[in-house]
Amino acid sequence: MGKMTRNREAMLGTQRAYHAMVSHVDDCVGRVVQHLKATGLWENTVVIFSSDHGELLGDHGLLWKGPMLLDSLMHVPLIMAGGGIQGGRVDGLTSMVDLAPTLAEMAGGVRGDWENSGSPLLNQDLQVVAKALREEVYAEWDEAGEGPTSCLRMLRTATQKVVCHPQRPEALECYDLVKDPQECWNLAASPEHRPEFEALIQRLAGHWHRPRMETSCRPGW
Repeated sequence: MGKMTRNREAMLGTQRAYHAMVSHVDDCVGRVVQHLKATGLWENTVVIFSSDHGELLGDHGLLWKGPMLLDSLMHVPLIMAGGGIQGGRVDGLTSMVDLAPTLAEMAGGVRGDWENSGSPLLNQDLQVVAKALREEVYAEWDEAGEGPTSCLRMLRTATQKVVCHPQRPEALECYDLVKDPQECWNLAASPEHRPEFEALIQRLAGHWHRPRMETSCRPGW
């Protein structure tokens, strides 16, 4: 894989193919939207477009996806339209846990267990909540076994990011996203910079043992 990602022509071909696929999906979604409008269903239908992960596409010398909590994989689209939604964009950090309370708000303010973790991205008038909803976002990865990627935890703010490996404390990752938005320089081992991340590391530690929802599906790609 590393050999291919260092080959400029090979990577350009892969990236072009990926962008072509995105264009094709965009066209297909557009056809669905046009049909809804043509049949008079648009105002009573909400179309939500998102994804379960991003794509590396050569970042960090890697392709596809994998058990890593890099922004290349964590940053996903979330587009909502139709059903009387007013146009706008949410600035700041959001999380997929915000989707359930958003749908509940659109359904008339239905309440549920998600209230403790997510926040609606729209108000009751279906207007976008433009202010930042959260100061940080959390992500996790678990897989069977006790390998080097069996357990990962991430906490990210607008300016910092830490990734902890509970079973491998020495693999801690700390990134200054202002000076290093591509996450190329891990500052965890730097005596000069490590103290800047201690508060975020301690907050992340509090997420490790949160109660989990019962599910019949084993997490993992």
